[in-house]
Amino acid sequence: MPYSIIKISNIERMERIRKDVMQNNELQPLYHLNALSKQYPQAWKMVEGFRALRGKGLPAWPDWCFLPLAAWNKINKTCPGANLKSPKLGSDLRKLAAMGTWRYTQGIYQFDQDLLTALINTELTGELPCEVLLRLPEWSVYIDLTP
Repeated sequence: MPYSIIKISNIERMERIRKDVMQNNELQPLYHLNALSKQYPQAWKMVEGFRALRGKGLPAWPDWCFLPLAAWNKINKTCPGANLKSPKLGSDLRKLAAMGTWRYTQGIYQFDQDLLTALINTELTGELPCEVLLRLPEWSVYIDLTP
């Protein structure tokens, strides 16, 4: 059975993210989670409601998916605190989906410094099967790139 491929094209991005994390503590996951919880106070109840309807009132989605993006979009647009005129609406959707999923496991992973350096300096060529992303240890992981 053929499967989709994700092409890796810009390894330098990892180094830029690492530098941003070192310079800006606001990239810490709990900061963002707390900010979203304040901005969208009913979001987590809505998440539980959507998940309870999985396969019952809503179509079943794959086990690897915590909550489909369409549900996060509905939360983003209808939850008290949503600002439909905000230019950050799309950004909020991505934050809600990432941090809202991470909220349930709160796994934080950190690479050994030697391994991180090797990964950053490794030139990737070719294609990475997207199937490997279905084998992550949790629905959402936070990778701490601070030294």
